[in-house]
Amino acid sequence: MAWAIDKAKLDRVRSLMKDQDLSALVCRAPDNVLYLTNYWCMKGYDAVVFPREGGPTLIALEPQQADAERNSWTKDILYFKGYDERDPRPPQFRAWDRAYDVLKQRGLTDKVAVELNMGTQSADRMVGEPTTFMMSYFESFQKFCGQVVDATPLLNEARAIKTAQ
Repeated sequence: MAWAIDKAKLDRVRSLMKDQDLSALVCRAPDNVLYLTNYWCMKGYDAVVFPREGGPTLIALEPQQADAERNSWTKDILYFKGYDERDPRPPQFRAWDRAYDVLKQRGLTDKVAVELNMGTQSADRMVGEPTTFMMSYFESFQKFCGQVVDATPLLNEARAIKTAQ
């Protein structure tokens, strides 16, 4: 059973985004994906595109579909294969490709914040799986976004204030 949507928390995040003139946040750290979507990922390859306006898009591994649909606040969920015989790259690259597509399709490429610090408060559900940050993640967004900044300070500020939930 999913928690009720924490509107106060999400409104606070959007207010901070507005103050910084951000179009969207793109997060991969499991605890930030949870914070923004209520979905606790299994492998740490998942991502969320959280726009300043409109609903977020969760990007999750295909085998996690039932869990993602049961627990996530958003119903806009895109899935990707963990292993794809046509694409030898690690799974997180397929998640990033989906995130790029969402940003482009929704016109959210002006100023985007992505995590530069993959230090998490907790691990994914399969501890030991790779969830570490790669600089190519940040640099890849610079190829098609007007401006890319670090999302970590905004998320730290938002997460420092607790709601009743």
